[in-house]
Amino acid sequence: MELRQLRYFVEVADVLNFSEAAKNLFITQGTLSQQIRQMEDELGTPLFARTSHHVTLTEAGSNLLPLAKETIRSANSCKEALEEMRGVVSGTLDIGVTYSFRYSILKVMKRFMKEHPTVKLNVYSMSAPDLFDMLLQHRLDLLLSMDPATPRAGVDSIFLGSSRLSVVVRKDHPLASRSILSLDDLKHMDIVLMRSGNRDRWTYGDFVGVDMRGLNVRVELTEPDMIFDLVRSTNMISIMSAFPVYSAPDLKAIPLSGVKDLLNGSVHQLKGVTQKKSARIFTDMLLEASKLLRVQGIPPLE
Repeated sequence: MELRQLRYFVEVADVLNFSEAAKNLFITQGTLSQQIRQMEDELGTPLFARTSHHVTLTEAGSNLLPLAKETIRSANSCKEALEEMRGVVSGTLDIGVTYSFRYSILKVMKRFMKEHPTVKLNVYSMSAPDLFDMLLQHRLDLLLSMDPATPRAGVDSIFLGSSRLSVVVRKDHPLASRSILSLDDLKHMDIVLMRSGNRDRWTYGDFVGVDMRGLNVRVELTEPDMIFDLVRSTNMISIMSAFPVYSAPDLKAIPLSGVKDLLNGSVHQLKGVTQKKSARIFTDMLLEASKLLRVQGIPPLE
C-alpha cells in the first residue's frame, strides 16, 4: 500500500463522493476508483459501500481512516523536519481562528505570507468548541481564541492580550457617549447576539458571570458581519468581546460592568507535539504584534 493511495482514500472518506474527490486530487475519477480498488484488494475487504447515489464507509474503512490520517500526518512531519534541517520553511500551516480573532490577524497573515511564500496557510474560522475539537484531533497546528483564564487539559496556551465583554453600539447611538454600561442600562434595548455555541455567546453565564435573563434578545446570528450591519442600520446593540469591533471604525465597544473575568486572547497548541517551524514563526509574529495589547482599548494584533 502506498502513501499516495492513503491520501486518495482519506479524500474520498472526507467528501464521500468519488467525483468530487477526484477533482480535489486533480486526477481522473477512473484513476481514483482504480487506486481504491487496489487498496481493497490488498487489504482483502471493501473500504466503501457504493450505490448509484451514495458512498459510505464500511466498518473496515471507518477503522482505517484515523490510522491513515495519522500515517499521512507523520509522513508530512518527516518531510517538514528534513526541510527544516536544510533551513527551508515550507509545507502547510493549519490555523483555527474564532470569530473574535479573525479580523485581527489579517496583518500578521499578510506579513507571514510575504516572508514565507512557500508555506500554504489553511485558516478555519468557526466556533471555539469546534476548533478545539479540531486541535485535539491534530487537524490544527495553532488555534487563536478568546477564553477566560482557564487552562485546558492537553493544550499549551500563550497569552496575547485581554479584553472585557463589551456593548457594541453605533457611534451616534444614544449610549455611545457612555464610558461603561451595566445590564440595567440595556433592559429596554433590542439586542442582537452571537448564536449559542460561539465562544462569546456561551461565556456570558458560564464564565464571566453575566446573567442575560431579562434582556430583550431579538436576534441571534453566527456571523459578526451580520451583527455589525444590524447595529449600523438600526438602534439594536450587541454584546461581545471588543476585539472584532476594531475592524469597524463606525462602531464603538463600551465595557460592560459586573463582569468577573477578563477574556484572554491566546494562541493554543497541543502539548507534547513537536511544533512546525512555520507554526513557531507565526506564533512569534503574533507575540511581536501583540506587545502593546495588554489592556482593553488597544487594537489587537495590528
